Amino acid sequence: MKTPGQISAKINTHSPKPPRSIATAASAPRCGARTRSGTPCYAPAMANGRCRMHGGKSTGPRTLEGLERRRLATFKHGKRSVEARAAAQLRGEARRLLTKLQALLAEADEAERALHTPVPPCLPQKAPKQG
Repeated sequence: MKTPGQISAKINTHSPKPPRSIATAASAPRCGARTRSGTPCYAPAMANGRCRMHGGKSTGPRTLEGLERRRLATFKHGKRSVEARAAAQLRGEARRLLTKLQALLAEADEAERALHTPVPPCLPQKAPKQG
């Protein structure tokens, strides 16, 4: 039975990988970048010689395929694309033409009604005979 404050060191014997030695981990190349406090960074280095925190900015895609992939990845909705703006302009022109056409049809309708309105008689007409 353990007493309070007693530490038990237990080795996992069921692990598929053998335990790595501390000497192997300590001999890995270190980042070495200067931290904000001025001390060198002791995090393990990646292939570029710096750790994940000091690797620097990405230079971005260099190939045409990579540039196209980036362009499509940042495409959100297309509301302001060239095609969408052209379609909106066509819709506006069609709406303006339709408004003009409706005004012309209203004028023509009024003119046609004016032609077919009965002319008031000059002389009073006789009332039809009943009988």
